[in-house]
Amino acid sequence: MPENLLHHFIRGFFDGDGSIVESKGQYYQKTGLYKYSINFSCVECIGEWLKEYFGFGSVVQDKRKSFSYSFTIGGDNCVEKFYNVVYKDATIYLDRKYKRF
Repeated sequence: MPENLLHHFIRGFFDGDGSIVESKGQYYQKTGLYKYSINFSCVECIGEWLKEYFGFGSVVQDKRKSFSYSFTIGGDNCVEKFYNVVYKDATIYLDRKYKRF
């Protein structure tokens, strides 16, 4: 896939099955992005791109399901960077996901 189209692919992958969650504790508020998939190689590829492009993100195996993997991004600044890249110049996206940012 051409490098200049990869962020569009990742946006579609995230829009299709990703989640945005907020955790609030007594001393913090943190936003995170999660994307689950049964296909390790696909999640691994996206995780590698995120690490290379942003310097953050991780791939984790779901302990409840041995065949399920996720990539995660945590922290408000990281989530904002993800948003700025994957929604840049976007004309097609899932509106309800876009509004969560």
